[in-house]
Amino acid sequence: MENLQKPWLKFYDHRVDEHVSVKHESLYDFLEDSVSRFGDKPALTFYGRSWSYNETKMIVDRLASALHKDGFKKGDRAALMLPNCPQYIFTLFAIFRLGGIAVQVNPMYVEREISFVLEDSDATHMFVLDALYPKVKKVQGDSALRKVIAIGLGGERIALGEGTCILKKCFRCRLMLLKPPSIRWRMWRSCSIPAARPASLKALC
Repeated sequence: MENLQKPWLKFYDHRVDEHVSVKHESLYDFLEDSVSRFGDKPALTFYGRSWSYNETKMIVDRLASALHKDGFKKGDRAALMLPNCPQYIFTLFAIFRLGGIAVQVNPMYVEREISFVLEDSDATHMFVLDALYPKVKKVQGDSALRKVIAIGLGGERIALGEGTCILKKCFRCRLMLLKPPSIRWRMWRSCSIPAARPASLKALC
């Protein structure tokens, strides 16, 4: 009778039980567990540079301390407009460390789309690739952003406006004893971005 109510059970391997115990942890807990198991082994490699699990956690904790000092708290939203790079991992886990919500912003977005995401999410902080910062600067005044952190991957440094700093300054903050995150990981999702009025493709690029 049970198999009639749950016909999928007959396809289970004999080693797989019907009921499983799932340990509820935050993503930061996963990071801590990885650090305890792998320590000085490489966690990230990017253009010939490697970061161990210990180094990754140290950077995450220092960045979380800087965010906490700046007033970022549980439930706050931080936007990330970054390519695939180690800094993305550092900032994402720093947000989760404080129980914050990560708001993904596609690096390909134009100003109108960036503005919509920021307004819809009420993000108070934003991490952005320095080359993309001019787009954010144009809409920053119309958003809830209190702080924008620009991240450079090398090359010429661009001029930053008021309320913006470079990521390197965040690492000067002293490490703080922070309470473990009490909420599970959360990613903000927006509804579809409304279509713009008819315009040429050139005007949106």
